[in-house]
Amino acid sequence: MIILNIHHTDPEQHKIAQKIQSMSLAHRVNISEQPVLPVMTAYDKEYVGLEAIATGILELEQLVEDWYECRCDKYKFDER
Repeated sequence: MIILNIHHTDPEQHKIAQKIQSMSLAHRVNISEQPVLPVMTAYDKEYVGLEAIATGILELEQLVEDWYECRCDKYKFDER
């Protein structure tokens, strides 16, 4: 599950929230009235700050792409 903590008036943080909400992964967005440093927790990894979260989103996009891609060469099959 992805948990994102953001400040309610920062447009950059809202863009991150929209990106996460568009992905087909379980998520929760916590919006704070108080200024907070944006933090994303995704599958036991924590990303703090906009740059780190951008990196985390790229990792998640790759995960989703790999998950839905049919790549038989990634798996070993018993050919008997």
